[in-house]
Amino acid sequence: MKEKFKSINLLREKRLDTIDEIINWALSIGRLIIILTEVIALSAFLYRFSLDRKLIDLHDKISQKQTILKLLKPNEEKFRNLQARTYEDTGLEEIAAKTPKTLKEILSYVPQDSSLASFSMSKDSVRLETSSQSVSSAKTFLKTLKASPIIESISLDRIENRASTGKIVLILTLELKKN
Repeated sequence: MKEKFKSINLLREKRLDTIDEIINWALSIGRLIIILTEVIALSAFLYRFSLDRKLIDLHDKISQKQTILKLLKPNEEKFRNLQARTYEDTGLEEIAAKTPKTLKEILSYVPQDSSLASFSMSKDSVRLETSSQSVSSAKTFLKTLKASPIIESISLDRIENRASTGKIVLILTLELKKN
């Protein structure tokens, strides 16, 4: 017959009490937390390298574009100057188109014994110098200018009685009505 060996166990029975179970659980969870924290820190550290690379690339692009802008600056200034002059020219074209009509109308108001010595026109005003043979001619001229539909106001800048020539010189500024 077979003989059964009896085992002798010198260690007491392994039975974990609740405190030991809690400690084992806390240690295993703690290890997991530490491992996760290290993985996150390591990935953040590695991500920093990619961000640094992107930052360096952006600085390079900025410096390249600054160089291009420095090279194009003279051309930009020329273009802006040309654009400003073109804008001014469009205003001059408007005045140039308006000037013959205005001049023709003002000349129609000048009496027979008077003459127009100078005529200058801006966008909304006309400055002229006339010489008349008599005071009545000058008065008539001023009355017809006041009645004109294109003139908003009249400013008599200077009046001279030139005894040597026997003429009355009027220097006027006419404000034109806006269309």
